[in-house]
Amino acid sequence: MATTEHFKNGGGTSFSFVFPILANSDLKVEIYNDTTKVWDLKTENTSGQTDNDYTISNTNVVFNSATPSGTGNVHIYRNTNVDNPAAVYAAGSSIRAVDLNDNQTQVLYSTQEAANQKARAQGAADVAALKAQGEEFRFNAQENREEANLERLYAEQLNAESRGEAARDLKAQAATAAIGAVGQTAATLQGGFTGGPGLFTPPSR
Repeated sequence: MATTEHFKNGGGTSFSFVFPILANSDLKVEIYNDTTKVWDLKTENTSGQTDNDYTISNTNVVFNSATPSGTGNVHIYRNTNVDNPAAVYAAGSSIRAVDLNDNQTQVLYSTQEAANQKARAQGAADVAALKAQGEEFRFNAQENREEANLERLYAEQLNAESRGEAARDLKAQAATAAIGAVGQTAATLQGGFTGGPGLFTPPSR
């Protein structure tokens, strides 16, 4: 895919570009505004003047003053004018190779720019989709963690209830055993009394 734009790090005054242009007016320069969060379109100086923002010198954009510091905050790109053909043929005039080439180049550049814009838009959409998937993944993970915590608490509750029931069963068994022991002792003692009150006769052997 042909290169039709650059994102440069700000802080300097001169920035190069590698793609060809048909006219200086086809070259666009923007600087990202950290305050307004939008790209500010800059204007080329008129011939021999510094009344605007920058000058195009060969394949360099030279600003009148230093640009704001930043990462990728200087956007240089080509936007070929296709409102009118680069060359117009008149009846009876010769058809020159340069005119044919200019018209073909105009169409070619515009097609390249459209393809890059589509690719950039698709890239932005992909990033947004991945971000949304990441948010969904984090949401699902949180739900899974909360569900696991609920299941753990429920299991702990059931375990506690089970331990409580076991303890109650053991207590009941102990009480039953104690009652049985007391009854047996009483029966034994009852069998040993044969001489009336105050007298105790040991059981015969």
